[in-house]
Amino acid sequence: MSLLARRTLIAASLLALAWGALAFGAVYPWAYVPLGIACAVIGAVALVTYRPLHAPVRPFTIAIGSITLVIALQLVPLPLPWLAKVSPGTDRFLRSYDLSYSIGRTSESPDDSVSHRPAHPISIAPERTGRGLALFGAFALFTLGLTAALSVHGAVPLVRGVVALGVVLALIGIIQYAVTGGATYTLKIYGFWTPQYRGSPFGPFINRNHFAGWMLMALPVAV
Repeated sequence: MSLLARRTLIAASLLALAWGALAFGAVYPWAYVPLGIACAVIGAVALVTYRPLHAPVRPFTIAIGSITLVIALQLVPLPLPWLAKVSPGTDRFLRSYDLSYSIGRTSESPDDSVSHRPAHPISIAPERTGRGLALFGAFALFTLGLTAALSVHGAVPLVRGVVALGVVLALIGIIQYAVTGGATYTLKIYGFWTPQYRGSPFGPFINRNHFAGWMLMALPVAV
């Protein structure tokens, strides 16, 4: 890969990371959907480019694949009697909070064949689990692609960008905290955005724990 192409890959990766952080932590669909697409594209391009160079990503790929399989298994519809045995917690929760599930359980006949019985996945919110699976797949592809690329060219340029981004995020948080006097529950992020749900914003994140999590992930990279 040419020097220009390598720099483009690093720049695109840093832009994706910056978008994920600066767009309120990418907690809204308009933020995490393009983020997932961008990460998947960047990761795929990097894998196609660097995998022929036999970059050492196979063990990592197996680990990522195993996690993906575990998530996907939670979306497999199971007959309700099977679900009650496999995941009693899911059965108890849905009996209490999901009327359609309760009706399906009470209307079930012992003579029904398995193929005609009502079914439900282990996940109590399959649509959200599916969304999480899609995002996990996109970010896993991004991680695998960068692993292959950085194994060949080194991580220094990307690390410098992550450190610089961390400094920017910290400054945003410090300035906002100083301006508001620490009144985080009434804080407008960037001075104009009020989070949809009450929380404790810090920096561009709608929750200070999100800021702390980002920094905890970035710190080992910087060190």
